[in-house]
Amino acid sequence: KAAKLRALCAAPASADEAERTVQVQVLNGSGKLGLAASFRRKLISPGINVTEIFDAPSPSLRTFVLDRHGKPGAAERVAARIECTNVYTKIDMSLLEDVTVVLGRDAVGAPRN
Repeated sequence: KAAKLRALCAAPASADEAERTVQVQVLNGSGKLGLAASFRRKLISPGINVTEIFDAPSPSLRTFVLDRHGKPGAAERVAARIECTNVYTKIDMSLLEDVTVVLGRDAVGAPRN
């Protein structure tokens, strides 16, 4: 019985979450034209689909990843793909995307001034 309990505790939060394609929105807050498109190419892979790229509503100093649907594993997977350690949860069920990536001035290829 204890072994079964340990196995359940060690299992991922959701097997469906691990296998499901993550829908991603990329927002460019870096100030560099075309950076979101280049990150789109970096993100697209089996299990990750970039559905939108736009300019962010305001500039950002730091790049960060937002979990939008309460699926932190999906946000962590996207963050790992772009080597980002700033991952937060900000639920917005009105969005179709599971994850939002906001590119900041610290993103590779962004202007450094």
